[in-house]
Amino acid sequence: MRRHLLGLMPALLLAVAATPALAQDWPSKPVRIVVAYPPGGSTDLMARLIAQKLGPALGQTVVVENKPGAAGQIGSAMVAKADPDGHTLLFTNAGPGAVAYGLQKSPTYHPVRDFAPVATAANMPLVLAVGAGSRFKTVADLIAGAKAAPGKLNYASTGNGSVSHIATELFNAMAGIKIGHVPYKGGAQTVPAIITGEVDFFFSVPSDIFPQVAAGKMRALALASDRRTALAPDLPTVGEAGLRGFEVDLWYGLLAPRGTPKAVVERLNREVNAIVQQADVKERIVGLASVPLTTTPDEFGSMISRDVDKWTAAIRQANIVAD
Repeated sequence: MRRHLLGLMPALLLAVAATPALAQDWPSKPVRIVVAYPPGGSTDLMARLIAQKLGPALGQTVVVENKPGAAGQIGSAMVAKADPDGHTLLFTNAGPGAVAYGLQKSPTYHPVRDFAPVATAANMPLVLAVGAGSRFKTVADLIAGAKAAPGKLNYASTGNGSVSHIATELFNAMAGIKIGHVPYKGGAQTVPAIITGEVDFFFSVPSDIFPQVAAGKMRALALASDRRTALAPDLPTVGEAGLRGFEVDLWYGLLAPRGTPKAVVERLNREVNAIVQQADVKERIVGLASVPLTTTPDEFGSMISRDVDKWTAAIRQANIVAD
């Protein structure tokens, strides 16, 4: 046994020495950041904002490549299977990065096991809103109204299996209420439905709601976050309004294939955190109706694990099936 172990020592030493050498040589070619959505959306715009600053910081070209399809599944699976050398990364959000796993009968990747968490850039809390003419003035009003008339109220979502759908089912379960679901095809349909009173309420992204609130067409009741944010400092959280523990923050962040050298992940984390803290980047992120957010790789990994567990449980409890 001793002779066998001594014989393995040279190989083990070479393997240990190879990791620092790889990290020192990285990046040795252009770095590709895959976005699993079409150009122009918030995930794509945030990725390009980070990439523009990351290239000079690394001394290498950083390109954003759009690989849309299957609600973010195609591009995500591609990166999960890429070489873990730090030259192929994924900039994504909590949809394909955590929520979608619970909806798939045969997942093509696992959000935790197949990726190395690198760094967050921002989070975007959903907002609970009603039409300006609604009789519901607070979250407590809404819950009381639903309990007084079970099954009579309804809510809008951007489709079966969407984050807005799952978030509202989680809200219903935690509040102990029964409310009908009316799925639409995206925010372009849900917003008019709320304004006209066709449906009673919805959870949506701030960019869908705040302009309508400013125009006097909607009323925001609460923020689905664990704390108030600079996006709407006067808007209470759902927890403050009485439903403790309810939180739906959609993170944006950078992932690498599992097995990417730790030194590369740590370097990327330092660079992305520094970029997110720059004043002009913060301003752009807030302009995308999001809150700048920096974390360590371990903190980001814990966020993803908690989200996968939370969303999968909510999906199974409500028996949600994606279209």
